[in-house]
Amino acid sequence: MISSPASLFFAFHDPEGIQTENLRKMLPILRENFQGAFVSVTPETAKRNSAVVAFFQESGFFTVNINEEGSTIGDHFLSGFKNVIAHANPDQLVHLCASDRLSFALPLPRAWQRLREPGYDEASRSWRIT
Repeated sequence: MISSPASLFFAFHDPEGIQTENLRKMLPILRENFQGAFVSVTPETAKRNSAVVAFFQESGFFTVNINEEGSTIGDHFLSGFKNVIAHANPDQLVHLCASDRLSFALPLPRAWQRLREPGYDEASRSWRIT
């Protein structure tokens, strides 16, 4: 059950794939707490990290726009906001956020914190003594 009628919006620059794995891990928690996310992908990310673009598109959670070569960060936010306007319900609350700060900024359940704690074994739902 979604605890918030809100969605997220962020510009996404991750050509090296550093944030991609974190977003994969966070997706179940994001689904529990938000209706969806609007993502404005930089051209360099689309070119060098096509796996994240496929992940976004296949997830059913993210509404994606990919920016043109030579575009600036301002263009990325502008095209992202246009994407929100085109696809969001006019009454929908949309939070502007930074994808790399989601795990630190949102007051999500204990499950969120477990994603960052190396001693927690998700499969057995127990703590490993290291």
